[in-house]
Amino acid sequence: MRLGDKDDIVGAANRINGTVLRTPLVPTTLRGRQLWLKPENLQADRRVQGARRDNVLAGLSESDRARGVVAYSSGNHAQAVALRHVRWACRR
Repeated sequence: MRLGDKDDIVGAANRINGTVLRTPLVPTTLRGRQLWLKPENLQADRRVQGARRDNVLAGLSESDRARGVVAYSSGNHAQAVALRHVRWACRR
């Protein structure tokens, strides 16, 4: 497995620009300690891994998307992919 570098991060940011909400960091305190929360539940589909999912789908070629996308999961991940396949024009 290869770790991403700065170019990978910039590329991913460009691919998902406008597809996911830039969520704020929210300061809070718990048991006297300051925490910063990143409320990913504010995303339109309420899924935590929206940026990762959209980056993968955006990185597919049009011909790959036309062949379709399969998400092997019965939980949130598959539901999120199903909701977003329309955005990326994947075969239904």
